[in-house]
Amino acid sequence: MKSTVGRTSRAEPPQSETLGLRVESLSEDIAQRLRLDFTKGAVITAVGPDSPASRAGLEIGMVISRVNRDTVETAEDFVSAIEKVNLDEGVLLLVRDSSGSRFIVLTA
Repeated sequence: MKSTVGRTSRAEPPQSETLGLRVESLSEDIAQRLRLDFTKGAVITAVGPDSPASRAGLEIGMVISRVNRDTVETAEDFVSAIEKVNLDEGVLLLVRDSSGSRFIVLTA
C-alpha cells in the first residue's frame, strides 16, 4: 500500500485486505495539511495497488463522510458502517476532498 497521510487514531476495517485501503480519523492538523475546510470523516491514508479501492478511484487524502446512509465522522464510524454491508453487492461512499464531493461505488 502507498504511504500514509498522518499518524493519529487509525482503524482498519476487517475487510481492509479485501478493500485495499486504510483510514484514520480526520484531525484538524490533517485537514489543514490537505487544505480542507472540514474536520470530520475518515481520511484515506493508504490505497493498495490494483485493489478494489484503487479501481474505484479512491485516493490517499480523500475523506469518506458516508457509507451508504450512515454518517462517518471518525475512522471508527467507517469501520462500524463497513462491517454492516455486503461488499460483494457494493457499497456507496460519499467522498470529499479539496475539489468537492462525489459518490463512489466500492465492491470487493
